[in-house]
Amino acid sequence: MKKTKIRIKRTISLLLTLSLIITLWGGMGTEAQAASANKYGTYTGSKPDKYSYTGNTVHIMPKKVFYSKSNGKLYYYAYVYNNTDKTIYGMKDLKITVRTSSNKRIASKTFYKGKKKKMTINPGSYKTICFVFEKKYIKNKKFYFGTAKKLRTQAEFVYYI
Repeated sequence: MKKTKIRIKRTISLLLTLSLIITLWGGMGTEAQAASANKYGTYTGSKPDKYSYTGNTVHIMPKKVFYSKSNGKLYYYAYVYNNTDKTIYGMKDLKITVRTSSNKRIASKTFYKGKKKKMTINPGSYKTICFVFEKKYIKNKKFYFGTAKKLRTQAEFVYYI
C-alpha cells in the first residue's frame, strides 16, 4: 500500500511539472510567433556587461522589444542589472519610458504602482523581466524595431535592499 501511495504522489508531481513546462514553453512560443509576424520588427539588445556600468546603481536595459500583431501591445523584455554591492529584494513604482536613439518617446508606463514587487537580484547579476505596455501607454505605434541600432530606456523606481 505504501509503494502505491508513493507512486501516485510521484506521478502527480511529474504531471504537474510537465504541465508547467508545457505552459511556459507554449507561452513563449506565442510571443515569438507574435514577434515574427510583426511588420514592425524586433529589437534585440545585448547582455549586460558588469564592466560597462559605473556607479552604485541598478540598470534597466532592453533585451527584446516588439509590438504584438495580435493584441497591439508592446512587449519589452528587459535586463534588470544590479550594479550595487547589496542584494535587491524588491521594487515599486517603476516608471519605464522607452525612447528612440534620437530621444523620441515610444511608450511610457508605471509598473508596480504603490506595491512592492518581490524579486531577488544579487550584486553583479541580472534578471530578465517582461514588461507589457498596453495600447493606451504607447505613443508611437509604428516605430520600426527591426533596424533600430539603439533604444534608450529611462527608468525611475524605488528598490529595496
